[in-house]
Amino acid sequence: FFANYSHKEPTNTLADYGETRKEAIFGVRAEIELLSSGRDSFAVVAASRELEASKLGVDAEKRHLLSTLQNIWLSLHNTLALIECYKTAVKSSEQFMVSTKEGYLEGKFTLLDVLNSQQEYFHTVSQYRGARYNYYVLCQQFKRTLGISNDFQLPTQIYQEVEIKEGETGDSNADNAAGKN
Repeated sequence: FFANYSHKEPTNTLADYGETRKEAIFGVRAEIELLSSGRDSFAVVAASRELEASKLGVDAEKRHLLSTLQNIWLSLHNTLALIECYKTAVKSSEQFMVSTKEGYLEGKFTLLDVLNSQQEYFHTVSQYRGARYNYYVLCQQFKRTLGISNDFQLPTQIYQEVEIKEGETGDSNADNAAGKN
C-alpha cells in the first residue's frame, strides 16, 4: 500500500502562471512472480513438515519426561519402604548385638560371636544410612526434573529417625545390663 501527496503554493512569478497545484496519488502495489517454479509451494510444504516434526519432537520429550518422573516416583516410594525395613533391621540387629554381648558375659557365646553381631549391626546401620542418602538424592533429582526450587520440601517420613548409637560397640549397653559400669 502506498500514498503520495504534493501541494504547491501560489507564486507571483510568470513561470508558474500564478496557480496553486495539488496532487494526491493513492494505490496498492502487488507483485506476484508468475513463473517462480513452485518455489512458494515448496516453501509451504517444507515449513509444514518442519512444524509436524517439531510437534512430534515435543510429544516425544513429553513422553520421556513423564516416563522419567514415573521412574523417579516409583524409586522414591520403594526407597521409603526400604528405609522402613532398615529401621526395623537396625533395631533388631541392635537387640541381637546386646543379647549376644549378654550371652558372652554368661559364657554362652564366644568373643567372635559378639564381634560378628557388632559387625552385622554396623553393616545394617550403614545400609540404613545409604538408603536415606539415596532417598535424598532421588528427592533432589525429582525436584530438578520438575523444575522445583530447592526451597520446596517434599513430604518425607524418613525424618523420624531410628536412634543409632554413634561410636558405640554395644559394650556399654551390655555392661549396663550386666550391672557393670
